[in-house]
Amino acid sequence: SPQPNLDGSLAQLEHAELIRPCQQIPELEYIFKHALVQEAAYGSILAENRRDIHRRVAQAIETLFKDRIDEFTSLLAHHYTCAQDSDKAQEYLFKAGDQAGKMAADAEALEHFRLAEGEYIKAFGDKLQPLQRAALARKVGAALYSTGHYEQALEQFRRALAQLGIDYPETRWGVRQALLAHLGAHFWRRLRRGLGIPAARNMDRAIAQEISTICHFMSWMDHFIDKERMLLDCLLELYAGERSDYAFAEARGLSALGFGFMTFNARSIARKYHVRAGAIARGTNNPSAIAFADFALGFLDFYDGSWDDCDANLAKAANIYRDTGDIHRAGGAILMRSFFVNFTGDLVQTSAMGQELMHAGNDAADPQLESWAFLVLGYVAIASGPLDHAVEHLRKGAAAAAAIPAWDTCLYHMSLLCKCLVMQGEMAEAQATLDQALAIIKEQKFDRAFDKIEILTAVATWRIALVEQTRGGERKAAVRDAHRASAQALACARDMPLWLPQALRLQGTAYWLADDRQRAQKSWRDSELLAEQYGFAIERARTWQEMGERLVDLALIEKAVAVFSDRGAKVFAATALHAQARLLADTGADTAVVAGQYAQAIDALKAVKADRDVTLAQQAIDGLQSRRA
Repeated sequence: SPQPNLDGSLAQLEHAELIRPCQQIPELEYIFKHALVQEAAYGSILAENRRDIHRRVAQAIETLFKDRIDEFTSLLAHHYTCAQDSDKAQEYLFKAGDQAGKMAADAEALEHFRLAEGEYIKAFGDKLQPLQRAALARKVGAALYSTGHYEQALEQFRRALAQLGIDYPETRWGVRQALLAHLGAHFWRRLRRGLGIPAARNMDRAIAQEISTICHFMSWMDHFIDKERMLLDCLLELYAGERSDYAFAEARGLSALGFGFMTFNARSIARKYHVRAGAIARGTNNPSAIAFADFALGFLDFYDGSWDDCDANLAKAANIYRDTGDIHRAGGAILMRSFFVNFTGDLVQTSAMGQELMHAGNDAADPQLESWAFLVLGYVAIASGPLDHAVEHLRKGAAAAAAIPAWDTCLYHMSLLCKCLVMQGEMAEAQATLDQALAIIKEQKFDRAFDKIEILTAVATWRIALVEQTRGGERKAAVRDAHRASAQALACARDMPLWLPQALRLQGTAYWLADDRQRAQKSWRDSELLAEQYGFAIERARTWQEMGERLVDLALIEKAVAVFSDRGAKVFAATALHAQARLLADTGADTAVVAGQYAQAIDALKAVKADRDVTLAQQAIDGLQSRRA
């Protein structure tokens, strides 16, 4: 039989150190020890024989692995390309392209597809229509996008658009000129439609569909990378919809443009676009268009503080995206919902959202989903503990977001990390984190309230904590800096009402530290009332704790402890118990009662790894014991 001869030949080649085994399971495979050996061996075969060998290899794969053929589409495209069989090569290349999104979690498989595509284009590129070339480039871009390789994905998407006659600008001024041109053209088409002049819908539907798909991917990425470019992406998708009979592109383009207007704070215009987009989307009965219309409207409701509408629209979008298998965009809707749900004090549901994002991110090898998961879980851990888990989540999330890069997501991680470090008493590290975050804001020219609100509240938190540690002549300057930081946070929160109760609480404390007791209490009352109106139970309790500590009101702290305990906010409950012990000591309560309160606080603080507070509480107990002795 030929098998012993094959085994003997392989053994001789291995002994000569020309090949080596690379795996034995599931099949035995050998590779050349050096690429030059492979090239020499390949070059020694006549071209006609090489083509025949490639064809026979491809046919063998089709026969042996017919039940697993999807795993070999890129390899088959390669072998049929080398066999000069253009029809079979194209068949498998496009099948591989359809699998590109699933390949995304497998870097080797994705690279095989990209190599096969390059080989095919080189050999038979003249046989492909521009639309087919665009589709292939878009599929590669989609796979790169889902693994967080945004710049490489954008390169592929631009390449795809170029095949469709769209020269995507690469300079800042080029983007701005294109923005003005497309925005002007869009308003001109609207004006003509308003005058009853029919729109010229002469773009081929298939081309419009491809442009729409490409630009939608790009707009999701550019939301995190470049907001001006995102607006151009939206306009290009809308252009495809308005110039064709592809209503799906028009609906999603209108939603995207409304989203762009919202990003630049033109909210009234944005809402008009969202309403119109929703009507067209439902007319198409396309789930993706409907989901994006709901998502964009929910995002705008988030900005405007319409919490019930926000929650309902984002929940609808997430459900539709889940049902259609679009896990990444479902993740975006889940993330936005998680902000609101977390602020309502439902830590159990918020944690479940974070876990869903983490599972989805791990399954799809999607770093953006993973970074969102770490952010949501970080929010939960800051309230429920342990604090070292919160720090770990936020550091991992910041690193994942920076690697993409998704700088606004990274900012949120760093802002929460700063707040957590302040709670741990790590003031120097908190300052270093703030400095890095503020440098990102400056470098990326972030000016949106949504991008800045969390970092501004973090700066105010750090400044206020710094005042508490400052004595002597430097305290006056520290108080002034805390007041300025809280005022900036409050001004930003006026445009981001989700953070308004928190900003008012911080402002109240800054007033108190400046000895303006009347304004302090007014700010705290405003925070308390607004938190009650919004249904933000934990934030309301945090204001009670702050008021109770400053006004020496044990009843308020007891109310706060009850809410924290009920909601599972173990970190806040532990710090409130510590505050309660301090107040009892200051009011001259029985030493044994105070010591018991401190002991209870220490147990709670240890459980959530609030090490700084544990040290302070233990010092207080030691002081009590020395006085009793």
